[in-house]
Amino acid sequence: MFTNHMQDQGRKMVKPKMTAKVSLLLDHLAQN
Repeated sequence: MFTNHMQDQGRKMVKPKMTAKVSLLLDHLAQN
């Protein structure tokens, strides 16, 4: 389970252009 803090840290770690893909991935995981 991802927390908001973990999501924020993850976004800071990836390149800006990858943020959208990471967000979609997190959304997909949250639905499962």
